[in-house]
Amino acid sequence: MKKKIIVSGADKNISPWLAFMLSTAAAGLGQVYGGRAAKGAAFMLLRAIAVVSVPCYCLLNTGVNVASEIAIAAAVFAAISLFSPIEALASAIKNGGRIKVKSYNTVPYYALFAAASTLITILSLVIFFSCFSFFRSRAVFTPLVEPGDILIVNKTGRDYVRGEAVFDSSYNILRIIALPGETALFKNRILSVNGTALHRSVYSEEELNALRLTDNNVISEHNGHYRYAVIASTEKFTLEMNPAEGEYLVSTDERKDADSFTRLAPGAIAGSFEGILFSPSRSTLIILPQMNLDKPL
Repeated sequence: MKKKIIVSGADKNISPWLAFMLSTAAAGLGQVYGGRAAKGAAFMLLRAIAVVSVPCYCLLNTGVNVASEIAIAAAVFAAISLFSPIEALASAIKNGGRIKVKSYNTVPYYALFAAASTLITILSLVIFFSCFSFFRSRAVFTPLVEPGDILIVNKTGRDYVRGEAVFDSSYNILRIIALPGETALFKNRILSVNGTALHRSVYSEEELNALRLTDNNVISEHNGHYRYAVIASTEKFTLEMNPAEGEYLVSTDERKDADSFTRLAPGAIAGSFEGILFSPSRSTLIILPQMNLDKPL
């Protein structure tokens, strides 16, 4: 009768706090140190995927607003960055600071995993920030943006459409009112594009609250596939604009006078205004610069 020999891996003492610090430095490394390489790799990859998925989705769905997705990706990235070290610490404490030694429980493997985790994280952030950026507004862009608002810039180059809000090279916010080759006429406080007056309506109280606006002078203007808030001019003036080839006709959302309208070359556009990520003065997350309409007006 043959004897059965049971072979068990050697035990090893690990430091729970070292596991915590390793996962703080590189997501998933504390799990690898604790003998759970698969879970460590999952933390590393999930954090990177959360960041890269938004630019990929944006590039595959041109013109779709991704402000909410950006906020979710940032939240997931932060959550994994916090949870990975906490989970590594808790698991090490639960196991009494002892693990079964695996083949990857070596310093060279730890160094290799840390390098891979750092590289993948950096690459994912480079991809993300090549498509999007954030900045704190120092000026009022009436009616929507207040000083201190954190604005999202979509830097993916593309053709823009009527109704979109964009940033010029100085990061002023401008609204595209007409495309290259179109004609705009502002007369008697009414804006017309190619001979058709843009539809206007009054915001309901609920809609103003959703935009966190209280100005009674704010009206809703419909242009192309978008609806957005503007403050109509109190002055009567007539301005006809016929841009040169390749230029967009743009205006501020506060139509004070003729200087509120100008022309903008595509090369002078820094990116589209994706939305307000956070408004400290209004304690509000995600305010969009325009609403998408089911059908263009």
